[in-house]
Amino acid sequence: HPAALGRDLLEVWHEIRESLVPIVHAAYSGEPVQMDDIELWMERRGYREEAHFSFFYSPLRAESGEIGGFYCACNEITAQILAERRLSESEARHRGVLENMEEGFVLLDRKFDILEVNEATVRMVRLPREELIGRNHWERFPGTEQGTVGHMYRQVGAELRPRSVEHLYRFPDGPELWFEVRAFPVGEGTAAVFHDVTERRRLQEELT
Repeated sequence: HPAALGRDLLEVWHEIRESLVPIVHAAYSGEPVQMDDIELWMERRGYREEAHFSFFYSPLRAESGEIGGFYCACNEITAQILAERRLSESEARHRGVLENMEEGFVLLDRKFDILEVNEATVRMVRLPREELIGRNHWERFPGTEQGTVGHMYRQVGAELRPRSVEHLYRFPDGPELWFEVRAFPVGEGTAAVFHDVTERRRLQEELT
């Protein structure tokens, strides 16, 4: 604007012509077109760049009833789409790091509900992911709330600094395992990494 006034739409945006042609044809055929996100590579700042828009094309009829043009309501959402993409990529990297860890990882909210676990956690506690996510830690692992690990988690939340303990957990089906647990504050919740130190504890006891 104002150089675009009076000119053909497909001439003004020649670099995205192939993307616009089917949409324009649909509008001139009397079909409204709505898209929540269309990716277009536009030349508008002296270079070609990725852009995203949500828009609505509505046919406009002349007095004769024929399609005389169309109305376009458009909103650029490039910043939103790129931010969502970066977040998704960051989450994917985060997930990759967690899944490659040999230690267990648990993320708890301020009520000690389980928000996230990694594959190592699933192996060590011998429970599927779907039986962990969304469950309260104290209910899922009875006896831990009043034990050393429960006391440590509450200290981390109150003091907002990392702590670590070794604690013995008795599984409902019988086995007893020692775990070394390191916890640290994350936002309003607590994250913990842990690993099985049962064999080390056994050897220590034998030496003493």
